[in-house]
Amino acid sequence: MWAQVAPQHGFTIASIMLSGDEENVLWNPPNASFAALPVADLGPSGKDSIDHFDRVVIAGGWFPMCPTAGPPGSDQGRWMHGEAPRLQWTVVDQSEAHVAAVLTTPSTGIHLERIVTVHDDTVRADTRMVNVSGKRQAITFGEHPCFARQTFASGVIDASPHSAQVPALADPVNALLRGDREMSWPLATASDGRTVDVSQIPECADQRHDHISLEGVAAVKIRGPRHTVDVEWDGVCMPHALLWQHFSPPGSPWPGDVFAVEPMSAPGRTLDDAIASQALTYLDVDGSLETWASIRVRPA
Repeated sequence: MWAQVAPQHGFTIASIMLSGDEENVLWNPPNASFAALPVADLGPSGKDSIDHFDRVVIAGGWFPMCPTAGPPGSDQGRWMHGEAPRLQWTVVDQSEAHVAAVLTTPSTGIHLERIVTVHDDTVRADTRMVNVSGKRQAITFGEHPCFARQTFASGVIDASPHSAQVPALADPVNALLRGDREMSWPLATASDGRTVDVSQIPECADQRHDHISLEGVAAVKIRGPRHTVDVEWDGVCMPHALLWQHFSPPGSPWPGDVFAVEPMSAPGRTLDDAIASQALTYLDVDGSLETWASIRVRPA
């Protein structure tokens, strides 16, 4: 197995491939660019940070989210997916099997130390966060690996959450599901009242744009026609996951036929959801935490 890593572009893992296989199990948008991002310029914050991320930052792959996982909600002083994926990281060590890099977030003062390691059939990311801001910080964090629907078409997403729900809709026009309601994984209620098995990866892009919040889960298996992918993570620091399904909805700012399994420290989709659930993580001055996630790839 080998992986292409782009520390200069938010420390994104651009691709993961099995040896002798030319198919990237991660998704990149057409003409994805991993050009160097700014060292300190985060772009606009708040609501405008979403559009900036879609136009300037997003290149797919697998990127970290910190110190905000997901949209900033009503907080105009935060950034979509946090500061970590928007900046250039500094490489401190590397070999054929690993890359280590660091970043201190300019707004919140969270020092991030991250190492990506490739071993046999697994890529693992280990992250340490230290609050060097001089004041207590409230954060959310997570991982954002993206997968192409076409690569896993007609496959299935296996998960065993304690509970699941569809959060308030981000895109009501293109959502297949009814929002803001509990569901019994993997069955959810569509807007027309029928039952939908959201674990099934459709054969064709059906233009849906949905989110499903999974609670009490630390592993998801994606079974496709050519690959089986195990996404595993630290279930203590990140006891939740968000399943994002974006199968070429009309009006999208970029061509995305993609889904993601996003391990997260807090439930729901936005920072507002985390606050409402009283699920923020607090780092005291000089406080730290460590977490990890991994992706294992095998032939189907």
